[in-house]
Amino acid sequence: MAAGLPRGPFGRFVLVAAFLIFVYSFAHYLNVVPERVRLNSYTPEEPDKIPVPVDQQGNSPESGLERPPPDYSAAPQCIPELDHLKKLGLTSNIKFSRRCIKPVFSTSAPQSSPADPNAGAIDRDLVANISQPILHSPPVDINLLSCGGIADDYIPCEPLKLAVPDPYPERIGQYGHLLFAIATSSERLRTAKPHFAHWMSNSGSPLIALLTDRPDEGAGQTQADLEVEQATTWPSLIDDFASSGIELLLVHPHSPEQSVAQSHMMVILDMLAHVRARRTEAASEYAHEAVDPPHNGKQWLGILDDDTFLPAIEPLSAALAAHDHTKPAYLGDLSESFAATRFGMAAFGGAGIFLSVPLAEELETHLGNCLSGRGGDMQLMECIHDHTHARLERVKGLMQQDMKGNMDGFFESGWRFLTLHHWKSWYSAPVLDMAYVALVCGGCFLQRWRFLDFGSTSKNSTDVGGSDPGDQWDDSKAEVIFTNGYSIVRYTNGAPELSLMEGTWDGADTKDYRWSLGPIRPKLGGEDKKTWRLVEARMGEGKGTWTQIYVFKDEEKDSAMDEVIELVWDPR
Repeated sequence: MAAGLPRGPFGRFVLVAAFLIFVYSFAHYLNVVPERVRLNSYTPEEPDKIPVPVDQQGNSPESGLERPPPDYSAAPQCIPELDHLKKLGLTSNIKFSRRCIKPVFSTSAPQSSPADPNAGAIDRDLVANISQPILHSPPVDINLLSCGGIADDYIPCEPLKLAVPDPYPERIGQYGHLLFAIATSSERLRTAKPHFAHWMSNSGSPLIALLTDRPDEGAGQTQADLEVEQATTWPSLIDDFASSGIELLLVHPHSPEQSVAQSHMMVILDMLAHVRARRTEAASEYAHEAVDPPHNGKQWLGILDDDTFLPAIEPLSAALAAHDHTKPAYLGDLSESFAATRFGMAAFGGAGIFLSVPLAEELETHLGNCLSGRGGDMQLMECIHDHTHARLERVKGLMQQDMKGNMDGFFESGWRFLTLHHWKSWYSAPVLDMAYVALVCGGCFLQRWRFLDFGSTSKNSTDVGGSDPGDQWDDSKAEVIFTNGYSIVRYTNGAPELSLMEGTWDGADTKDYRWSLGPIRPKLGGEDKKTWRLVEARMGEGKGTWTQIYVFKDEEKDSAMDEVIELVWDPR
């Protein structure tokens, strides 16, 4: 008889134990490994496999507060600043405050690199102490159903000086050495245009979109029908992006059998074709002149997900410039989740994968044979490992964001992020509105300041955000922390240790994120902090002015009264 498990009770015990261990291991895998990096990972075109977004504008992202908006159909028209608030789903009665921010730029020592906002006269990463409250006057009670008689001067807007980094240089096509690509559907691409325009407009960086649209078989559409439709819709899509200062190039999948994840890697072929076409154009243009073509070739090929967002292109370009693009180079970063790293040292496309042209050329003949079911990020890593000597060079600030739920702690950390991801799926945040302030003061996005409690005063501290070594802060009293572009938070018992990230997202209390984001401090309850979150930012009437709207949503059922803080950034 062949050897096997012992018969009898012991053998049955071993079988049952083995089965239970398998079930537990699989359940643990599903629980700790982000969906993004499981073997059958979702693609950018499969939002139904992604967790339902949390409330974007609610005071507590996990509260699930829902209430019908007031009916303003018969309400009188108010001044524009107040009339606009009716669109934000607020209670009809609100408490409204306003402050006018006068940015003080570090022009005495202009920053030499957009990657280092500290090169000027300020320390952007320091939580600067301010000698006055962020709100100079008490809030004004306003009924949005009957605010027709309120004049603009009824709501004060006292100036507040804050020291910030210099603005980024005007974009005039100086980032043509960068080439970006995504694989997505035409519908998702059109929806994503405002977010791409924020950081790509007039940059000189082209965007290649490999469109993965399939025929609508339910409606009887054939592949030929789809191609006829694309002959009309593609030019309009290209024109739409061009109107926002973006050169958009649309390409078809390399094979109808290839998945979106596989197209995510195969788009490298289209990027190389574009690089060579530009080289040929430059050589032809200068063929009859006794000078060499200008050095405007591509240095880095960036592969992104369609929901990858850059607060600004300038610091990304500067960060990539620290690496040698003339040699095979594989740049990116790992997931924040340690569980995800068990699949390999791969750069994640949501954070951004950047290949030097020499590396892409080494991969070119192997890409078709590298296709696998592991997904674009992992199969690209394996292809690089199998056919080149390049290995991942981590770039700090490229964020995959394999995180779900309340992201307050992440954004209130003051960290400098080159990219953001999953902002409309695993969590919800108005990243475009959040990052608009970077158009005013460059690296000031998510910069932090510490204020005394509303109505308090201090004998020390500077008035623009510099640090006074003799400043004394009483941690037993409430303090206010302003994180530019994300929140204004009042800490009842004084601000916590601000050098640590608060673990507000799902799973932050486990060991999974400590390796990348730690040390992590415990999440605070509602009794310890009150948060006004940014819900919108809009351009003002004056040149370079932007208005940020921060909202605390009152959860009282009967007498709810939302609170609005409007910050007007005016560099004039």
